[in-house]
Amino acid sequence: MNHKHGYRCVVAVAGLVSLVLCGCQITSFQETDKGIYALERHFNTWQATIEASVTQVHEAIEEGLKDLEIKPITSNADDIAAVVQGMFADGMEFTVKATAIAPKQSRISIRCGMIGDKVRAEMLFRAIEKNL
Repeated sequence: MNHKHGYRCVVAVAGLVSLVLCGCQITSFQETDKGIYALERHFNTWQATIEASVTQVHEAIEEGLKDLEIKPITSNADDIAAVVQGMFADGMEFTVKATAIAPKQSRISIRCGMIGDKVRAEMLFRAIEKNL
């Protein structure tokens, strides 16, 4: 192995490790009639802060899934957190989580598939936001 090739391998591995440890911050802004939400990529999820309680977000998640004709596999919620899991018709799994930040503010996290499909996460988010 020549010295240059070994150096490139070390740099490539270091880059991958830093990506895994630090996450990948990509932002997608969504302007809606209720404001502008920034969906931010965090590892394999898309996240946004919502001005609504966890209970309100959970109800919006369930209604949004109905609008998309998707039946959740599991749906659990309390005043602190909510988790809804399901599967798209093609077998891709998804998880939507809401966590309380304040009494009327929640952090929503959407993961579609293993790597966090952006298009599907945005479609789920739009359906949820429409029902808030």
